[in-house]
Amino acid sequence: MELNEKKTKFFVIRGTEEDKVQLITQSIKIDYVHKYLYLGAWITDDAKMNYVLASHEPMNESNLNQFAIFCAANSNMPYIYKRKVFDAAVTSALLYSTETWLVDHPKMLIAQYDRAVKC
Repeated sequence: MELNEKKTKFFVIRGTEEDKVQLITQSIKIDYVHKYLYLGAWITDDAKMNYVLASHEPMNESNLNQFAIFCAANSNMPYIYKRKVFDAAVTSALLYSTETWLVDHPKMLIAQYDRAVKC
């Protein structure tokens, strides 16, 4: 297996400045990053949930905009079908990776969910 220098990064959760020094192996430099998107879930080096949630917000906005366009384009569609789309697409997108958030009341997520329900 070969390392891809452009794609390979590392970070340390709550590490010291010494932990953040660039790694050099096999003449490849591996840079430190403050946040990392892993399988669609943001993880940060400071483990602060507000920063993680703020990273998720733009991705959620795109999904909400698509749902609003869907509702506008299908205004005559029965409610039951719109609800199925909402449950399958919007809710799952908004709640994706919530198991990593470690918060009990994500205000941003609640506001986005409420906006989607109004559509």
